[in-house]
Amino acid sequence: MRPSGAVNPLAVLLGAAFAAAVYWAVIFGPVYLDNMGVREAIDVGFATAHPVESNRGTDDEVRAAVLRRINEKPDPVGWHMEEDPKTGEMVEKFGLGLEPDAVTVERDPATSRIRVAVDYSRTVRYKPTQKVRVVSFHVEKEGPIP
Repeated sequence: MRPSGAVNPLAVLLGAAFAAAVYWAVIFGPVYLDNMGVREAIDVGFATAHPVESNRGTDDEVRAAVLRRINEKPDPVGWHMEEDPKTGEMVEKFGLGLEPDAVTVERDPATSRIRVAVDYSRTVRYKPTQKVRVVSFHVEKEGPIP
């Protein structure tokens, strides 16, 4: 039997692990949830692809569909910081602010397959400190042209 008022080391360890898990979820959770939105955007772009012979669903149209889903309203993915041209201050904007070169579309006409990939990174600030970490993502989908 343990004396009254004694601390159980296992309970302290489990409490610290739980606190660390909650902290990680609060800091990194939104970034990983946004990554799920990017996966959905790739699915949308993938669905717009057609065989090249049909003159529809070109690589540029697939890229534009992915970027529209990520960057534009009504339901953009995440947010990013951007410099306001009028004031020069950093302001928060909806969407990830990805450029067309972040989306790669590769076709293999011999096998009628397509690969759509997005490479991007997000900056996460540890709270309450000012320390930041850059988290890089590579999301891709490959398969037969729909």
